[in-house]
Amino acid sequence: MQIGLRQFENADIEWLKTACGGSDYSRYGLAKELCAGVEWRSSNGELCLT
Repeated sequence: MQIGLRQFENADIEWLKTACGGSDYSRYGLAKELCAGVEWRSSNGELCLT
């Protein structure tokens, strides 16, 4: 699956489905964990959260 210029693997999507289904993550928390897990960072090295 592609979001913007980023290609996500099936395992990334499955992690997200699992995390959404049974966790206390906020939307920001989910985004932060996903970006950290797939090393999605901006040109300045920070996680792509915006």
